[in-house]
Parts: sequence; structure tokens; C-alpha cells
Amino acid sequence: LKTDSFVIQSLSTEYSIEDWIFTAEYRLYKARFKNASMALPVDLGSWYLQASYELNEKWQFSCYYMEYLEDIDDSDGSNETPNQNGWQKDLTVSARYNVSDAWNLKAEVHFVDGTALLLGLDDNPNPETNWTLFALKSTVSF
Repeated sequence: LKTDSFVIQSLSTEYSIEDWIFTAEYRLYKARFKNASMALPVDLGSWYLQASYELNEKWQFSCYYMEYLEDIDDSDGSNETPNQNGWQKDLTVSARYNVSDAWNLKAEVHFVDGTALLLGLDDNPNPETNWTLFALKSTVSF
């Protein structure tokens, strides 16, 4: 496929008060692809809301909710096979521990509905619609 155009429009904001940080973002992706016979428009959309609380210098806790649509005009995934490939909704809670100024550890639990952002589902035509992801991460900054 050849790309005729690809535009990303994004609106985001952040508000901090004392030990709290509130973040929100909306993003729209507009792409126009061409194959041999026709133009294929793609309008993807996503948004999220996040709240983070810094308990002290060592601990930070966060929660966010995100929604992503493969086609902003097809919120129920009726143009996708299977339908849950048309959306992904993610509620995440996390905890971060700062071991030092340059090293932190983070644990996340994602409660997910939909499979739009998953790769490799061709081998599984009927994946689970609701699933849970546990993630551990270590970051070193230098």
C-alpha cells in the first residue's frame, strides 16, 4: 500500500496540584492509503485520562483509563473480524518505587477489553475479548 497522507492531531493537558498529577489526551490519526484500484481511508482515534499520586520520594501510584478505536465511525467493531479487533479499552493501576535517583521499579495491572492493539492474532480468529496483563519494569536513567 502507498500512503497518500498521514496526519496526527493531538490535544493533551496536564494539571498538577500538591502531590497529584492529572493528565488527559485525545489523538486522531487520519491516513489515506492507495492500493492498485482504490483509496483506503483510515481514521483511528484514542483518548486517555490519568491520575497519579506521589506518596513520598520513593512511592508513586497511578491509575488510567484508555480507549482506542481502529475506526472512529465503527465503535462496536462491526467492520472487523472478529469484532473485538475494532477497539481496545484499558483500565490500568500501577505502583512505582524509586530505588535511587537513577533507578526505579514499576508494577502494572491492565484490565483490557478488546484486541485492536494486539499483533499476531491471525493464528487465533476468536481471541478473548476481556483479558488481564501484568507487567514489571525496571528503568535506569543515566
